[in-house]
Amino acid sequence: MCFTPIISFLTFAIELALAVYIIKLNPKKSLNIISATILFFLGAYQFSEFGLCTSNNSLLWAKIGFISYTVLPVLGVHWALILKKSKEKIWPVYVLPASFIALAAANAGFVKYAECSWLFVNVVYQWSFLWSWVYKSYYAILLVMGAAILLKSIANENNKKRRLLYILGLAGYFSFTFPTFFFILLLPSFNIYFPSILCHFAILFAIIIAYVIYLDSKMSL
Repeated sequence: MCFTPIISFLTFAIELALAVYIIKLNPKKSLNIISATILFFLGAYQFSEFGLCTSNNSLLWAKIGFISYTVLPVLGVHWALILKKSKEKIWPVYVLPASFIALAAANAGFVKYAECSWLFVNVVYQWSFLWSWVYKSYYAILLVMGAAILLKSIANENNKKRRLLYILGLAGYFSFTFPTFFFILLLPSFNIYFPSILCHFAILFAIIIAYVIYLDSKMSL
C-alpha cells in the first residue's frame, strides 16, 4: 500500500486518467492500446490495495491484486515488442499468466491471509513451494526478456529520436516491472518487508509512458 488508502486511490485515478488520455490520442494504434492496458492493470492493483484496506473483504481484494500484477510481465514484453515495431507474435505467452490467474480464481482459499497495516499490505498465498517458484521464475524471465528487447533496440537504432524513445521506454519498463518483482514477490519470500512504495514507481511509469506515447505520436506525423 502507498502508506494510506487515499494515496493508493489517487494513484489509481491518475493512471486511469492517463490511460484514457493515451487511448484518445490514437485509439486504433497498438502502442497506445497496450500502454493504456498496462496502466489499467497497474491502476487495478492500486485500487485493490485501496479495497483491501477499506472493505471487509480483504481476501477478495488481495486476489484481485494478484490477478492485476500477474499480467504485467507479459504485457511489458508485448509493449517492448510493439515499441520497436516488431512483428513477432507473443499471444501464446499469455497462456502463462492465464494459467496462474485460473489457479487463483478456481481456488477459493488461494489467499490465506491479507492484512492492511499503517506501512504494509501483507498477503500470504496458499500454494505449493513449487508453484510459488514457478511463478517467480515466470516473472523474472519475462522481465529480463522485456529489458533485453529494449536494450537491443537501443544498441541497434541509428535514429537519435527513436533511440531516445527506446531509452525512455526502458526507463519506464524498469520503473514498474522490477519494483513489483522485488517488493511484492522476491523480498517477502525471505521475510524482508519494506513500506510499500509501488505507488511512486507507478506514477513515475505513468508519466514516462504518457511522454513516450506523446513523442511517438509526433514522430508518426
